[in-house]
Amino acid sequence: MGATQFKRAELEDQEIISHYFEHHTSRSCERTFANVYLWSRQYKVKYAILHNALVFRDEGDGHTYAYPVGKPEAVKAALEELMKICEDEDCEFGLYCVTPENFSQMEEWYPGQFR
Repeated sequence: MGATQFKRAELEDQEIISHYFEHHTSRSCERTFANVYLWSRQYKVKYAILHNALVFRDEGDGHTYAYPVGKPEAVKAALEELMKICEDEDCEFGLYCVTPENFSQMEEWYPGQFR
């Protein structure tokens, strides 16, 4: 498997990004295409589709990832890949935009592993 390619959101990416946000809703203001597109001009945030889950990576100080967007099994597979990427790159695994519901799901999958 080759390295995962993260890219900056462009206008032609609106359909795919919006698809994930429409089918996996969140109350977070960050979960709109307009927000993703505009802020990607200011910050080093890129996206990729991993295991059928939408993942954003902030490449500012190190790498941190937004909690993946997708069906639970896709989210879990994406989290596993992100942890592997961090292990391979010898960097700390960090997530942002983690809701209490997201954290509960992670706690079910990985009891006591995250705070």
